[in-house]
Parts: sequence; structure tokens; C-alpha cells
Amino acid sequence: MKRYYYLLFLIIPIFCINQVSAYSFQQIIPSSQFSFQYYYSPAGSDPGQQEGFYENHPIRYNSVEWNPETGIIHCQAYVEVPKGVSQAYRPNVNITSVISYNGSFSNPFSYIKIKPNININVISLHKPPSDMGFVNYSYYINDIKLSGNKEFSIDIAYFYVIADYWYSNNEVIHDYASIDIEFSIKNVELNFYCPQLDINAFPTNAWKGQNVQFIAIIKDGVPPYNIQWYFDEQYNYTEVVYGNIGDILTSYTYFAFQNPGLHNVTCKVIDSMGINDAKWILVNVSSVYLNIETTLGGTTNPSPGLHEYSIGEKVNVYAYPSSGYALDKWELDGITLNSNNPISIIMNSNHTLKAIFTQELTVNAYSNVTYGEAPLPVQFYCIASGGNPPYSFLWNFGDMGISNEQNPIHVYSQPGKYNVVVTVSDSMGRKGYAYINIYVNSSIDFIIYKSNDIFIKPGELGTSIIYVNSNQIIPIQLSIEWIEKLPINSCISIIPQSVITNGSSLLTFLAGDSIGIYTCRVIGRSGNLSHYVDVYINITQQIYYLNIESSEGGITNPTQGLYAYPAGTIVTISAIPNSDYLFDKWQLNGNDYSSNDIISITMNSNYTLKAVFKKKLQYQSSIIFDIRYPWYGSWMQGDYSEYGLIYFNNSIIAPSSPYTLKLMIPNVENVPIYFDPMNLQGKLLSQWGGESKVKIYSAYYIIGNNEFSISSIMYPSYYEAILIPSQTHILRLNIKLIDFPVNITSNRNWGYIIVESNSPSWFIYNYSNGFGVYYVDYSYNIKIKAYPYAGYYFDKIVINPNSQDEKILYDNIVTIENITKPYNVIVYFSANPPTSKLIIKVEGNGTTIPAPGIYEVPRYSYQSIIAYTNDPNYYFSNWIIDGKRVVDDSKINIYMDSDHEVTAIFDTDIIENIGPASLKDGRMLKRVILYENIGINVTVRIPGISSPTQVNITAWLDPLGVLWWDKNSCTFKSSIYKFTKIVTTDSSGYISILFGSLDDVFYSTNRNASIGSKYFAYAEIRVSDKVYYYNSTWKIDNIMATTEFDYNLTGINATFKFRYLSDGSLVKGREGFYSATLDGIYEIWNGSLLRERFSSPCDENGFSYLWIPYSWLNNSILRAEIPINIYSYENSSLYPITYAIRNNITYTVIAPMFYFINSDFIVLEPFDWGDRNKLSPIEGSYAYIYSNDINNGTIFGPSKSILLYRSHDKIYMNFSINSSFLLLPIRDQIKIPMDLAQIKGILINISNMKNIWLQIIPGHSVNILYNPIKEGRKFIR
Repeated sequence: MKRYYYLLFLIIPIFCINQVSAYSFQQIIPSSQFSFQYYYSPAGSDPGQQEGFYENHPIRYNSVEWNPETGIIHCQAYVEVPKGVSQAYRPNVNITSVISYNGSFSNPFSYIKIKPNININVISLHKPPSDMGFVNYSYYINDIKLSGNKEFSIDIAYFYVIADYWYSNNEVIHDYASIDIEFSIKNVELNFYCPQLDINAFPTNAWKGQNVQFIAIIKDGVPPYNIQWYFDEQYNYTEVVYGNIGDILTSYTYFAFQNPGLHNVTCKVIDSMGINDAKWILVNVSSVYLNIETTLGGTTNPSPGLHEYSIGEKVNVYAYPSSGYALDKWELDGITLNSNNPISIIMNSNHTLKAIFTQELTVNAYSNVTYGEAPLPVQFYCIASGGNPPYSFLWNFGDMGISNEQNPIHVYSQPGKYNVVVTVSDSMGRKGYAYINIYVNSSIDFIIYKSNDIFIKPGELGTSIIYVNSNQIIPIQLSIEWIEKLPINSCISIIPQSVITNGSSLLTFLAGDSIGIYTCRVIGRSGNLSHYVDVYINITQQIYYLNIESSEGGITNPTQGLYAYPAGTIVTISAIPNSDYLFDKWQLNGNDYSSNDIISITMNSNYTLKAVFKKKLQYQSSIIFDIRYPWYGSWMQGDYSEYGLIYFNNSIIAPSSPYTLKLMIPNVENVPIYFDPMNLQGKLLSQWGGESKVKIYSAYYIIGNNEFSISSIMYPSYYEAILIPSQTHILRLNIKLIDFPVNITSNRNWGYIIVESNSPSWFIYNYSNGFGVYYVDYSYNIKIKAYPYAGYYFDKIVINPNSQDEKILYDNIVTIENITKPYNVIVYFSANPPTSKLIIKVEGNGTTIPAPGIYEVPRYSYQSIIAYTNDPNYYFSNWIIDGKRVVDDSKINIYMDSDHEVTAIFDTDIIENIGPASLKDGRMLKRVILYENIGINVTVRIPGISSPTQVNITAWLDPLGVLWWDKNSCTFKSSIYKFTKIVTTDSSGYISILFGSLDDVFYSTNRNASIGSKYFAYAEIRVSDKVYYYNSTWKIDNIMATTEFDYNLTGINATFKFRYLSDGSLVKGREGFYSATLDGIYEIWNGSLLRERFSSPCDENGFSYLWIPYSWLNNSILRAEIPINIYSYENSSLYPITYAIRNNITYTVIAPMFYFINSDFIVLEPFDWGDRNKLSPIEGSYAYIYSNDINNGTIFGPSKSILLYRSHDKIYMNFSINSSFLLLPIRDQIKIPMDLAQIKGILINISNMKNIWLQIIPGHSVNILYNPIKEGRKFIR
């Protein structure tokens, strides 16, 4: 009988709940509700604009009128220089008007879009020539205003009107700049936005275990958005989505429901302003069902019936045929599969699986006779049933004879016992067998055969009759034996054991617990005659049935249904209640059995098992986790995961604040809560250990209207929170980074400080500046600005005094960065101008003026030091200032902006006795340059010689440092080469000899040798029977060049200094060896090499010179890095030295920048095309003025020296006034000294000029080559 089942699918539309009826709203604000303000300010940041605005001398008229009814702003600006004023300030004004509005909205919103309606009416406008003045107007709309509240205050638009007039000589030309304008703004459209959330699910009708895609589409808020999904199977998901205002953003997540039914999924979005929206959607979840059916003749496991599974689940189904039946095949949804047992089904939809059983193929065979004398003809018969006809037959007669007939005849010609087997096959290939024993006798014989084989289950009793027949009456003795294997715990007997032919015995078998097919052989014996028959015993397993049932409110695993199990099988069953139910008990065969939700049953009988569920009592509570951290002025909520995590009852709470956790608690409970902070490496303290980078600033636990202060909640401590049914609980933590004290004190009460910090929690402490203790968050900075009172001086700032990391700073503005420990800071003020310490030291045979020692000198002064030596074997090498090698001029000026230590280095090139030598003049070389060809010099005075004496000299250089030239093979070789020669000393034993020649054998430095490494020179001198040994050390080095430049009106004197790479000291003793050029800024080839564009051959001290006319320079380059190329002189020819280090110089254009111009004077600054904040000092600059004609006009100058330098992050120029120095700050407001006539340097008299061109000629520069250009200016008088 077929079973039919029906599945009811609920077709449920998607319903979403909106918090608000609309998401964007519009208001039109009339001009009458606007707030209006205006102010006047300078037209720019130029010092002239600043002074011209704040001084009273210029003529300036400006006015603003606002009409709130018409929405018109009327602005007027007029500026001019008083006529006839020879020295006037620059008149200018910037009128700024602001339209504002303060209002409120019914609900909190995220932001406003502002759309004002603005029109402009220019009543009149007068612009002077572009090199005399400027007029402009504009407006700026503040189109977006972020909020997060109901109330708001917005600056709708800014309106600017600018008039500027800078032509200061009004004696000849009189002009002005003016504008009269109206801005109209009748109303403003305000559009209010808050986040809008739309959600969807695919599919909304899903299978149990199927991944459902959830989509959230968000717009009209202020990203980033915090998206929170809440699923009703105790699973939540949080994601942060980033974007820009106006973007439509999409978030995806997936969830597989494990419980069938109707599920409510809620999504909540919170934007960065704290405004939220929420929607919910219903998803109907159905299980997939497997309907198992069978035909007559067997059962299945799981049992026939309807079974519930998850989508994609794999189910194994076993078939258990009844006795006499076999599994024929499986049908899945009406389609024939196979006869595999078990069969596996993937639950990708609902399925019907049917087990088709057929009767086992039964074969019976018999014959007309079973014994007789030979020759014996036998008629055989076969009857087949069951299986799937048609059948095929195969007889094996036991004497090598076979037949395919169903009922064949066979003749036995020889006496004996013959085992006859007939094999029957059905159309499905199943096989069945039947057996007959034929006995062919001689004159005296017998036959033995059985009535049946035995088929039983464990514990059952089975029998078979054993027959003995003969044509003679003879006694037969019967016995039993097992073939191959023995059934355990079984009993067998045959009674009687002695029979007379044509009689029978009963074989009885009691089955134990063994399962399988066994062969019992019954043997009959009479004298010499012996025959047997095999009885097959098939012990099959006992099957018991388990019927599982369930009450309302839950399911079981396995699901409800009838299941078949072999006897003794242990079955585990689980009870799973629905979300609003609890498991109560199990009932077995109608009786209460167990209250455990998971039980095991041994199948030794048929059972009915029922799971009983009961309804939950509802006790809903919640706890809100309100975690805040400081962020530049306020305590912020949101993602706090970079600070740590909250553990509630040993489970992590999503690190998004505020976060609400719903609870079902029937009774008052105590639950542990703790905050697990991040350590200094950004890992959780509980897992990685270390030191916490977070501390709890304040902590409270709130139940209803009761607030409790928490003293300890941070790991490893915890807080025992009380949870009360039907109550709302709040955990409020204010967390922050750990902080460190910075204690700032002063040596005297002669000044004050201003303290700033980028520490996020700075606002907590309400600091008001002044000396004291300041707390700074971990890894943030603090800035200290120190200022003296009038009549006192700032001296220095000392950080962590009297400690290993003490630091003394002479700048009045100090920043301590990345604070990770406490600091002590002392600010020193002085009643006298501060001093700095100058330490002068000497290395080598030399001294200095002033002499070496420690000096206290005025801070910010220049100190001149001269190095000299009276030892002819030593020379001044270079200076080391504060541990850094600097210039090699014997005279230096030290700017005392702090303490300095200066060391003068003196060196010598003298090598005693033996060493590498120049092939030109035999001079010993203390350092050999890479790839240099050299010989070896031996210069000694041999002791004990008083008359000219012949000696044998052998000398060689370390083969690790040199190769030697084999003129025969014309190759360099790396083996040791020793020079040897017999020479004669003078009468005092003195001898000097040079070995090596470019025409014969010579040395060259090893190409693989390391720069700066030391090598040896060796010599052996034999005098009759005595041998003298000598050695010395030398180095391999490389060469580079630096440059210095001196300027005049027509060109540049360039000085090249050739230096050793290892320490920068000058290359001495190579006179005529090297030359240099700057071919990146001028051409060196014009069909042939332009020799005049290479520096002169270097002198004894490594100096080389080149005159560079300005006409050579490439004026198309404003600024570039140019390499210094070094060449060698060989046989009056120049060859590039490819192995030399190519230092770069900076090539840049220099020009004058005008700061102030009136009828008589110009204030200017030299500048180049580099970074103004990184300008190098321009020493001794001169200003040249070309009057009326750029090339042939009158030349004024040179002016006195202009020096550009830095101090306290500012750039200054020095110029002479009454033999003292005046500091003129660059980029600050310039105050022109009253006595202009006395200034001969930077201020230049230009009376009675019509046209001028200015040129700044630098005095001296190092590694920077300036190209002075002429800057023009016209004066109309």
C-alpha cells in the first residue's frame, strides 16, 4: 500500500517596520529668521597688508547694511593712498559677512543639506591697474552640516568683499580701489536627513540548514555605519560599513536556520552621528522530508514513514528483508536507482524513497530414485519460485556431467556417492541452489541424506531428519563433525546414533549468540563403507522495533518514527525543545522513564519511547553595555575594540557601544563581568600577558534607579553583577589609555608657560596652563612653550634632569613625543642674557686660538676659532663639531645656539722606512686610492755602517691589497711579487730607493680590496751575515670631491677639494693628478673637449680651481641636483675616473623677493627655488641695482653683507646699522627702522629711478651653486 504525505508551505510576504514615516524632510527658512554678523579684516597675510589695515594713515571707507525683510546685504569698500604722502601704508580691507540660523527639528537627525538662493548685484566697481591694486568679491556656501541632535546652529553662507591698493607713490599718479555690491538671499532650503535602512532576504522561504542571504541597503546617514543583525536563534552579527555622505551602501551576511518555523530577523543601523533605523523581516524555514516506503517483504532503518532533515544532509537508509525475501531495488521519486544496501540520499529537496522487496529465489530439486545399482538412470526435476523470472538452469551431476535442461535424465555407470547441484539464475542475476545425493551401489551399499537445512535465530531450536537407505539390512553408526568453523555457545545432538538401514535419526541444534552460516557433517559408517551428508545451519540476527514519539514543544533526534535495530543495538536519543519550551521527561512503553534529555536504550525488545515537553515561564530582562572613551573634547560611544573586550558570564560581548543583551532569567542571579584590556602590543591581556595600555576612569552598574560604583572590573579582577528578572541593567564604563605624569617646574618665578597636548583625554583634567603636573595618554605628545617676563631671559629646558636620558634644549618651544613613561621638566629663566658652553679640543700636533679649553660665551653669538701648527711634519686636516666631521678651513665661526664641542684634527703623511709610493716622484703614500698604480719605497738608515757598503734589498707589498703587472703576459696577477736589488749605502748607512716602473713591473690596488682596510709593506736588507727586517701599514681608500663657490658680477670662482672617502680628509701628495667639472649645468663638448671648462690640475693640498662665467650656466634649470665628475690627468690627457664617488651639488636660481617699496627704499630678501623651511644660509650676499637699463645702467653696490640664517624655527637676515647687527625676521611683519638713511645693507635707496633691475650676488656657498638672475621693476614718476 502506498503512503502519501503533504507538506504545507507558508507563503509569507516580507513586512518591515520603519521607525519614522519618512527619512528626509524639507524646511524653507525666510531671510527674516536669519542671524547676521560682519567684521573687517586685512585683505591678506602679507606684512604690508597687515600694517596697512591696522594703521590710521591710509584712506579707507567700508560699510555693511543688512535688511532682514528683503534679504539684501549691501557692502561698500573704498581704499586709496593719501595724495602727496611719500611714505604711506598699504590701504586694504576684507569685509566678511555671515548669514546664520539657529533652529530645532522634531526628531534627532544626521545632517542638513543647505541650499540658499543667492543673487549678486554689482552697483559699481573700480579696479586699478593690476600692479597697483586689486578688487574682488565672492561667497562660500556651507552646504552640509552634521548634527546628531534635534537642535542645530548653522552658518549658511559667507560673503567676501576685498579692496586692496598697494601703489605707495601717490605723488605722480593718484588712483584707488572701490566696490559697491549687493548680495541677495531671500530664503534657504534646509533638507534634513537621517539614515534609511532597507533589508531583504533571499530566499524568504528556506530549507532548514540552507544559507539565507540577508541584504541591508543604507543611505542618507553619515558613514561609517554600524550594522547589527539579530537572529532569533541566539546569534547576532555586527559589521561596520564605510563610505561617504550621499553614498548608497550595501551590506551582506548569511545565516542558516537550524529550526523550522517562522523566524523574525531584525536589522539595526547606527550612523556616526548616533542616529539609527531598524527593520525586520520574516523568513519561513521548512525542513526537507524523506518519505520512506516499502513493498511487502521487509522494513528499513530509518523506518518507513516521514522523516525530517536539514537541506544538504546525507542520509543512509538500510533495508532489512523479512525471512524468505531479498532487496530487489530502490526507487527514488519513482526512478529506479540500484540495490545497494545501505543507500545514501542527499537531502537537496523533499524525496520519496521506496525499498522494493521480492521473495528470495527458492529452488527445490528431486529425482525419481536416489539410489540403485549401476548402471542407474535417474530422472531429475527442478521447481523454482520467487526472484524475477524467467529462470535459467545448470545441473552438475557430480560425475563431470552437466545439463541446462530444467528436468534432465542422467545415467550413472559407476558405483559411488554423487553430490548433484542445480543452480537457478533469475533475470536479475540472483542465484538459487538445490542439492540431491545419488547413491549408486555395488551389491552391498547404503545411502545417507537429510530432510532439510536449518534456518533459526539466536536462542531458537532447529531440527533435521537424517535418512539411511539400502537394499540390504545392515547396521549404521552415525557421528557429527563441524566443517571449517564452530558456532559459539551452541548445542547439537543426533538421536539415535545407531540405526538400521531404511531408518532415520533426528539432528537437533540449539543456537547460541553466533551469527552466520555453519556446516554440520553427519557421517554414517558400516564396516568399510562410509558416506556423509552436510546439513547447513543459518543463524540470522533478531530485529526489534523502536517507535519514537514527541509531545508538542520540541523534536527528537532521531526524529519521530518507527526504527528497526538488530538485537543488542544501543540507540542514543536526544530531546530538543523549541525556544519557548523546556524538556520534561521520557516515557517508555507508557511509563515515566528518565528526565535526562539524552538517553540510551539497548534493543532487547520492541519499545515505544515518547519525549514530553513543557512550556517555559517567561522572565525577560536586559543589560545595556555603555562603554565610552575620550576623544578630543567628549566621551565617545561606538567601536571600542582597540581598547579591549567585555566578557559577560565568560562570553564576549560585541565591542559596539551601546549594546543591549536580552536575558531570560527566572530568578535573581549573580554573573561575573570583566573588561579584558589590550596590552602595549595591541593584544588581549588575558591571552598574551604583558602590561595593560588601558585603565578604567570610572565604572558604574545601574539597576532601575539604583546606581552602584564599581571599584574593580578589569582583568584579572571581575565584578559580580546582580541580574533581577524583568529589570533593565546598565553597565557604564569610561575607559581611557593609561597616562603618565609630566611634572613641569621652574628654577625661578621669572616667566610663564603654555602647555598643549594631542592627548585624547586632555579635556578631562581642565588644565589652565602654568607650572604643575600634566597627565598625557600613552604614546601621545605634550608641547611646552616657555616665555620670560619683561626684564628676564629664557635660558633652557631640561628634560629628566640628573638621569641617564637627560636632555638639555635651548629652544623655548619643546615637544616631548610618544610619551610612555613619567617625565620631569625644568624650565630655566635667567636675569642675565644666557650663555652656552664652548669646548675646544685638539688631536695631533697643533693648537687653536683661543687655546683648547672650556668657555662660557653669550648664547646666540658667533665665536671664531683658528687652528694652526708649528710642526712641519703635521698639517691641519679638519674640524669635528659635536661629533660630526665638518669643514676643513683652519678658521671657523660657531653659532652658539646651544653647547658645542669643537675638535681640531691635525694629521701627517709621513711613513717611516718603507711603504707604497708614487711612481712619479717616489713619495711614500699613507693611503692608496682604488685602482692607483704604485711602487714601493725603501728609505732607511742601516745601523753599524760607517763607510759606503753594498746591501741586498728585497721589498714587497701585501698581496691582499695589490696586484702586480706582468709585462710578458700583459695581465695583473694576484701572487706575491718581490722586488730585489743590490745597492750601496752612503757612509752613514743611509739609503733610499724606489722599486717599480710603468715601463716594467709595478703594483696596482686589488680591485676586491675593502675601502679603509689596512695592509702591510715588507722589506729585508742583508748586510754580509746580518739581516734587517722592516714593515709598515697602509690603507686603500677612494676619492670624492666637494665644492665651494665665490661670486662676483661676472661669474663664479669654484674651488674643488679632493677628499678621501673614508673620513673626508683632503687628498695630499697627488699634485697634478685630478681635475673636476660640472657638466650637468654647462656643456663640455663642442666637437672636441672644452678643456677650459675643467678645473686646474689639483695642487699639493688637493685643491683645484675653475672660473665659471654666468654665460655658461643653463638658465632653463630652476633647481637640480648635479654630480661632480672627477677626471685624471695622464700624459696631458683627461680621463673620467669611473670608480670615484660622484657627490652631488645643488644648482639653483637665486633672485630677490620684494618686501617693501616706497618712493625711496626697497626691502628685499634673496631666495632660491628650494624648500623655504630648509634653505641653507647664504653667506655675504650683495645687492646690485641696475638703473634704467638692465645691462648698461648705473650699478649701485655692492651693499653691505646680508646673512640669511635660522634660529627658533624662524629665518632671519642680518644687516649693519651703526656697526651693530639688526635681526630682521623673514615672513614676519616687517618693522622698518626709523633711521632709514643709516641702513646700507638690505635697504637700498632708489630715489629718482624710473626702471630698476635687481640682482642678488651671494658671497660664498658650499656645495650649492647659485645662478643670480636679474629681477625687474618699473616706476612711473
